Amino acid sequence: MADDTNQGGIAATILEKGGLRESMHARMHADSTLTTDLSAIGRNASRFRRLAGTQTRLCGVIKADAYGLGAHAVAPVLEAARWDMLAVHRIDEALTLLDHVRVPILVLGPVHGLSPMHPLAAPLAEGRVHLVVQDRASIEEAIALGQTMGRRIPVHLEIDTAMGRGVPLDTAANLLRGMLADPRLDTAGVMTHFTTSADADCTQVQYARFDNLLLPMRRRLPLTCRRHAAATTATLRDPGTRADMVRIGLGWVGHAVGIDAPSIDGEPLEGAVTWTARIASVRDVPAQTSLGYGGRFTCRTDTRIAMLSVGYADGLPTQATGHAVRVLDDDGACVGAVPIVGTVAMDQVLLDVSSLPTTTVRRGTTVELFGPDSLPTCASDMGLQPHHLLTSIGPRVHRRLIDAADALPTPATAAG
Repeated sequence: MADDTNQGGIAATILEKGGLRESMHARMHADSTLTTDLSAIGRNASRFRRLAGTQTRLCGVIKADAYGLGAHAVAPVLEAARWDMLAVHRIDEALTLLDHVRVPILVLGPVHGLSPMHPLAAPLAEGRVHLVVQDRASIEEAIALGQTMGRRIPVHLEIDTAMGRGVPLDTAANLLRGMLADPRLDTAGVMTHFTTSADADCTQVQYARFDNLLLPMRRRLPLTCRRHAAATTATLRDPGTRADMVRIGLGWVGHAVGIDAPSIDGEPLEGAVTWTARIASVRDVPAQTSLGYGGRFTCRTDTRIAMLSVGYADGLPTQATGHAVRVLDDDGACVGAVPIVGTVAMDQVLLDVSSLPTTTVRRGTTVELFGPDSLPTCASDMGLQPHHLLTSIGPRVHRRLIDAADALPTPATAAG
């Protein structure tokens, strides 16, 4: 029998006989559940692998614990789809992943205080971890570590083309020449970051700055040095920006900012995440009753109100008021959509379920806050990006991993 473990601060599940299963106790007592379909992520990863072909490398961005979905679970799926590298932001994220994958891990955030005693020193010397260097000081620290350890340290120079990250354009060329000439460094990459890939014109301007800087130096770059700039949206929309490697984050989840229905070779990407909650109580409220903090919702007529034990402490934004959620029957089919009403509290939120038959809404009924296809719309309705919404979901929300698309979602039984 598989039971829940905890890695990276989230409740994870153990692989048992080819399927990911959760403990019955965890599922029965969860007020809300975030379900991740690893098989959908795997199919998305394979689609990107076909798109990239043999000339373009794939780097999977799984920072912030794979947007809160569990990097330890997502990373092996991307590696199995023959992705070439993974990217995180923090040192601890990289160290945790070293036990789960063999592909190199790129640390996007700044790393200082390097020495042979640093926990990243050995993985860096072995080429299992790469650093992003964003200024002269970080370059000099990498050089000093390489000198002490007698090994070349793999680094990627980040160039600022409008984002405010990396070395300025006017100093980048000289810094890069010095890096290429230094035997203590392995210049494994040169990169930039687009401010908004959804704006094609802005993307083209930034990429032209990046490309024009590197053009005179192209022959001096080692064959193993990867130029990379494009993330998910630019990879799908602007093939000319793919260079030697692309960094895919939201794409493996099945979405892309600024593209309503992203697809590859006519195959739609598959949404991989669903957030559900169980109705904790239902009651009838007479007309003219004010509800919630500040009395911001007043029932115009006799109203049936359902309460979910999920609130802003769980990552449901306060802007969710007015957002429509789907009510599911015991077979997981939608029986209707109802609005969130009143103020989103720390631990609970109210729904107006008057439009649905009383037999379909009861304690324990499952409500879908967002589903595989509705994450971008849900986030947009609340003035957020999908990344923001996903990474805001807190540790009280039960995490469930599945590896079969038809197992999503599992209806919750009524609480006893």
